[in-house]
Amino acid sequence: MKDINKQLRKAYYDALQGITYNAAAVPVFYNEVPTDDYPEFYIVFSGINSNDSSTKNSADTSTNIQVGIYTQKDVSNTGDACDVIAGQVF
Repeated sequence: MKDINKQLRKAYYDALQGITYNAAAVPVFYNEVPTDDYPEFYIVFSGINSNDSSTKNSADTSTNIQVGIYTQKDVSNTGDACDVIAGQVF
């Protein structure tokens, strides 16, 4: 089986880069947020797992990627930011 995780990570990062909330770009990180960054809302994707699902006639994988959407609002967090961002992710 050919390892596709690196290509998938780049493709997901590139696809998620265009997401906005209230005209602000939503930062995207792989695995974790840098310790010196404190975004109000952000996306973290991780946990790329690929299993060979090939047959004699095809080269296939069964792949899962975990995508998390986080908001940092202390008071009156209605979840609106998360819902709007999720609508663009899915």
